[in-house]
Amino acid sequence: MTCEIFEFCVLFCSCLSLCKLIQYALESQDPRLQGIEVQGDQIFAAGDSVKTRSKARQCKQPLSSMVWLFTILNLLQIDVQME
Repeated sequence: MTCEIFEFCVLFCSCLSLCKLIQYALESQDPRLQGIEVQGDQIFAAGDSVKTRSKARQCKQPLSSMVWLFTILNLLQIDVQME
């Protein structure tokens, strides 16, 4: 029971912190936050076949680039779905 309460508290605090960060970014129009981009999902070519681990290490798949705000919104959506 105590562990469940602790997990909920950690989840609540992280969601609240992310929401406050989004609120600050939208209200302040801080240029430092507007320029941040993060790595997104892997980009797979349409004709990709199954790769072995050695081939995967040799040629890295490119990653998409996205604004950090969308990544945080995606994380919040996942957290809400877990509850």
